[in-house]
Amino acid sequence: MNNIGCGTLILILLGIVAVLALAPLVLMLLWNWLMPSIFGLCTIGYWQALGLDLLSGCLFGNGKLLGSLITIGKDD
Repeated sequence: MNNIGCGTLILILLGIVAVLALAPLVLMLLWNWLMPSIFGLCTIGYWQALGLDLLSGCLFGNGKLLGSLITIGKDD
């Protein structure tokens, strides 16, 4: 750790964890707002939204993990 202090590293890690925790929450809120009224589907919970996010990232992401938040080894 040359120029990055321990406090800065902890803040960066906490920020990453916060973003990864908020992504399924946003997906859940959007799903529960739009899908039941448009298509008559049931509402989903947080863990179902996380699973849906991971599944859609695997199927449609082209090497992306958790939707479009983290790109692994790809420069677009």
